Amino acid sequence: MSMDVTTWLDAATKPYPFCPGCSHSIVLDRLAEALAMRGVPPDKVVLVSDIGCIGISDKHFKVHTFHGLHGRSITYATGLKLANPELTVFVLVGDGGIGIGGHHFLHAARRNVEITVLVCNNFNFGMTGGQHSVTTPHGAVTATTSVGNVEHPIDLTGLVAAAQGALAIRCLFSDPKLAEYIATAMATPGFAVLDIWEMCTAYYAKTNKVTRSTLEQQLQERGLGTGVVVRNQRPGYIAQYRSGLSELAGKPRSSGTRIETEFESRLSSRTSLLVAGRAGQKVRSSAITLGKAAVLSGLTVTQRDDYPVTVQTGHSTAELIFERGPIDALGAEVPDQVLITAAEGKEVIASTLSRLPETSVVYCVPELLPLQTRARVEAIPTAEMGIAKSKTGLVLGCLAWWAHRTGLASIEAVRRAVGLGARKSVVEESMPVVDAVEKAVAG
Repeated sequence: MSMDVTTWLDAATKPYPFCPGCSHSIVLDRLAEALAMRGVPPDKVVLVSDIGCIGISDKHFKVHTFHGLHGRSITYATGLKLANPELTVFVLVGDGGIGIGGHHFLHAARRNVEITVLVCNNFNFGMTGGQHSVTTPHGAVTATTSVGNVEHPIDLTGLVAAAQGALAIRCLFSDPKLAEYIATAMATPGFAVLDIWEMCTAYYAKTNKVTRSTLEQQLQERGLGTGVVVRNQRPGYIAQYRSGLSELAGKPRSSGTRIETEFESRLSSRTSLLVAGRAGQKVRSSAITLGKAAVLSGLTVTQRDDYPVTVQTGHSTAELIFERGPIDALGAEVPDQVLITAAEGKEVIASTLSRLPETSVVYCVPELLPLQTRARVEAIPTAEMGIAKSKTGLVLGCLAWWAHRTGLASIEAVRRAVGLGARKSVVEESMPVVDAVEKAVAG
């Protein structure tokens, strides 16, 4: 060993607090030896521990440690490695934690994240009473399988192979090469796993009469070898991710569409508008166009949208606030003005309509009148503008009319907004609507 193990292992915390005969003690000793073999400075090492008996191991090491939720240790380790690729990050987790966070295990292997995972596999949930886990052998007796486990165990190294992780090693806790295996895993540029078969002397080993020889026998019966089972040479995820970022660093970034003031607005005070329609009417995109027209007219705008998870059915609403200065909110509890274009929107804002004061104004397409509200109601002349039957231009036309009607923005500002950052097909579809509204208000 290149350095003494006490550089990484705090001898003052021994003996370990595990049950007599528990394999965890041996694994921790071998881990300390592996750290000494690698010679990585303690301040460059992070131990991420899961919940379970092995999860209390972090206090015995003089390295950075992170103790989180059950099954989530691999996600924490991934985040740490992403944040600082120079760290040597390894995970101590039991078979219980792997079962709970199996998807994290699988996807970290698929991505080939450069972390080392030591699975202390004793075939049961040792800390919580000996329940069966995802690696409990078929037929084994545990606290939850008193007549024998009917499930078949997961081969952890097989998962790594299927996901094309970098390295998977299977061995017994007593393997004389264990420290060397751990050191090899730490030096592997990718996702490296050690499936370390252990003995839980409090529960599983006692109930199933497990010894080292029976573990070896089980390996043979299941056709499972020891040592390096999986080795894939492919780039690590974080190395590729960082490389991609470095390539972007030399390229110019888009600054987006900068909108300068080109028009005037007659807005005298902060005004909030609630637009209520249905999915498919382009409520959100039309509201964005109105917002751009407002910015073109020297205003500040915020927008908040709402629609059901189904997206293509049901209501669609947009809440906008217009102001000449900074805005500290995304929506108003009681909007100053409301614009309704569909029955679905009318239904979803029914409670809002009932709370509107007399000072509020509701603009509504004629076919949805009358409304139950104290606010002043005004019909939108959709027929006169030629947009009454338009499926995709109705909301845009109503908002263009509203902007002109209230003095928030001119029709010309709306026309200019339509062309800002929109696809050619959208512009070609929208311009006739704006033209129709302009002709109607001019007449």
